[in-house]
Amino acid sequence: MKLTIISFFLIIMTVFAYAIDLPPAPSGYSWKVILNDKSALLIPDGWFFKHETKAGTEAFFVTKEDINLNGVFKTGLTLNILKNIDAKSSMPPSVYAMKLMSEICSSNTVIKSSSGDNGPFKTFLFQVNSKNDNETLIIHHVLAANDATGTLWLYIFEAPEEQWKEAWKTGEVMLNILALETEI
Repeated sequence: MKLTIISFFLIIMTVFAYAIDLPPAPSGYSWKVILNDKSALLIPDGWFFKHETKAGTEAFFVTKEDINLNGVFKTGLTLNILKNIDAKSSMPPSVYAMKLMSEICSSNTVIKSSSGDNGPFKTFLFQVNSKNDNETLIIHHVLAANDATGTLWLYIFEAPEEQWKEAWKTGEVMLNILALETEI
């Protein structure tokens, strides 16, 4: 197994191992190992974690509110791992990610966007204002496409606009260090 720890400002490390070798979690966070011990998410203290698998997509939720109580959350991170995107969409994950980014940005107000390469991943980062049920949300997207494996990692951190500044202090930490398995 090949694991890459990614910071979207700096690649921290690439390791070859059978178990994850994670750096210490920042103060106030702990690591949650996922995908059969092949990847990990940072979980803020006091936040909730949920995992679902639907239609071949692995979905992970790290939320301030307990989504098991009412099925929704206002502030939190969603990670969707879409496997075999190339076979399902007849395009490489990086092209699929660009198309998805274009669709999301065309129907929302774009705050910022960037793209680049990070190890085996083509990455797309963008932040939008989105109207949802008379509420404006700020949604930060990180798409990491691995064309070699046909996989797309979709990290989505969202919070109501009026709570964004405080929520982003937490979300930014969660998204600055990502532990992605490069062979998935």
